[in-house]
Amino acid sequence: MPLTITAISDPQKMDIVNEKINAFISQNTQNPFLLQEFLSTKMQQKTKKSFPIILVLTIHSNIVGVVPLLIEKKLGIRSARFLLNYYFSPDFTFSDEYRKLCMKSCLNFVFNRLRCCIGNFDLPLDSPNFSILEQTCIDLSVTVVLKRDTIYNHAVLSVKSSWETFQQLKGKNFTKKMRQIERRIENTGISLVEFFENEQNAKHVFDRIMDVEKGCWKNYWRLRKDISQDQDLLDLWSWSNSELKVNADFNRHVWFLSMNGKTIAYNLAIIYRGTAYMCKTSFDNSYKSLYPGIYVINVAVRDLFNSGSVRLVDFMTNLPFHARWTRTYQERVRFKLSTGALPKLYSFIIRKSPKQLIERVNNCLLFMDRLRG
Repeated sequence: MPLTITAISDPQKMDIVNEKINAFISQNTQNPFLLQEFLSTKMQQKTKKSFPIILVLTIHSNIVGVVPLLIEKKLGIRSARFLLNYYFSPDFTFSDEYRKLCMKSCLNFVFNRLRCCIGNFDLPLDSPNFSILEQTCIDLSVTVVLKRDTIYNHAVLSVKSSWETFQQLKGKNFTKKMRQIERRIENTGISLVEFFENEQNAKHVFDRIMDVEKGCWKNYWRLRKDISQDQDLLDLWSWSNSELKVNADFNRHVWFLSMNGKTIAYNLAIIYRGTAYMCKTSFDNSYKSLYPGIYVINVAVRDLFNSGSVRLVDFMTNLPFHARWTRTYQERVRFKLSTGALPKLYSFIIRKSPKQLIERVNNCLLFMDRLRG
């Protein structure tokens, strides 16, 4: 059966197939971060050493697969990974009927047409593509190593009861610790929790979020790393503003905690088809002894339980403090793929040889890459 792969590297060209891609994504996955508008936003981040590319797989002009990739080049070796980081839950999106054909065609394209030697793809453990990717690697003689690391996991919380019942099931210790945090905040000054939904006071809400970000510990870390801004946060906000105008299934919720008139913490969540994605949480570091981040998240979780429309809370990462609410995790596994001798040779040299030899090999690899164009 003739399958065609169109590689899109220009974000503006994504707009041409916007409706078709969104229709396909909506039918084949529940992940809002794979919608065209968010992919287009992420495609803006092209550098000298990497470029984004969206593979659109079609049969008889009908889309049967969409795979957003980032192609990177280091020391003359090209590698491919998902365009979205693990916390956005990336995966291959294929129609069930053509899943095996799509996977084989996709890997052939990555390793042959795009001339990649390495592929790093992290998939949910329950992904329908998991076993198919394993088998396709065997069929194509692609070396595969599976890496299971808790850093890729998502803490998730099923909403199956009322908030009151949930607290009872968590036990007295949960309620006691949360009440201690509440008292500490109440005894410090005049506190206020505010909630904003969708486009309500959008500019005002964004400005308050950025005010909190300026005083959070992450900002000090970014300054040390010479990173000017939280690009994920800016992308999420820009995309959600656009998505709210066209997608009835899409909602944005923001909670703020203020102390004596100063905003000291926030939580930003995207609600899509019954799942609440806890995208961003931050707090002013000068108030960290009050646990304002924990407090505002707990308020958000309570409200999501009481909403009646949320069935799952996805914390999107696996940090120790998430255990306050859940010890259930969506596991993800990284597939480390390689083909040809260069990746194996380079890996061997890195482990076994002195720095001078490594430098010579790097120069040789760069020279070979120039010869290949």
